[in-house]
Amino acid sequence: MRISPYPLLLALCAVLSPRAWALPDLPNLASHAATYELSLTRATQIDGIRAASGKMTYTLIDRCDGYTIETDLDVSLAFSNGLTNQILKRYAGWESKDGRHATYRMQVYDNGELESTYVGAVELADDGSGKATYHGPQMISYDLPPGTMLSLTQLRELIRAGQGAEPLVAQAVMDGAFEDGPYRVTGFVAPARNLTKAGSSDGMNITVAKDAELLLNSYWPVTLAYFSLGKESDTPDYETSVQLLPNGVIRGMTQDYGAYTLNMDLTKLAVREGGC
Repeated sequence: MRISPYPLLLALCAVLSPRAWALPDLPNLASHAATYELSLTRATQIDGIRAASGKMTYTLIDRCDGYTIETDLDVSLAFSNGLTNQILKRYAGWESKDGRHATYRMQVYDNGELESTYVGAVELADDGSGKATYHGPQMISYDLPPGTMLSLTQLRELIRAGQGAEPLVAQAVMDGAFEDGPYRVTGFVAPARNLTKAGSSDGMNITVAKDAELLLNSYWPVTLAYFSLGKESDTPDYETSVQLLPNGVIRGMTQDYGAYTLNMDLTKLAVREGGC
């Protein structure tokens, strides 16, 4: 079962022109730490997941020449056969601001036992082509097609799209969160919605540190569909809906896997030191 521990790994932008690959005027992302509560909002399987709960912590720091990301996803799953699983995914990554280089590591625990671990790297040329390599029990590598984008570059392009660029997006994505290789992602950035009071909009109950201005802004509803790049299919592997602020903060998200849907609500948010 796939649960993304990295909700900001988003596919954002149509096949980019050489000028776009120069990454002009991409917005910076706010250094912050966020906590999300996870719940099961829908399940259609007769035999499958019947309940889910847990939380995800996400920290993004501006490191001047790049960004670091750390994510812990701790989730409990209950199945219709009476079994339960406690899954812990720990992800850490770095991505350069020029969108050409990334490194990452992942550990996955199942009921307290280390199930898998790997480290990896992505190197992209100016046209977006390149290679992703994973080192774990065995080495896996993927050749990436021209136009591939890294996750935080895509996030910044998504913000730019919300600020007036093309709202319909389609792009090859390499996020480092899975060993499955790149995805083909299509999506739509809807018009902004106003958010006037931190912690009170849309029924949300958020504990915000002294820097409440992180949430005092409008946000864009974004929908994204993820297709495995290595196969042709009209049906996405999964779909994601995200509420995205102009500073890169995610107010909340849902992940729809067809047979079930998971929801992540922002419950805690604080500014972190970062930048040059």
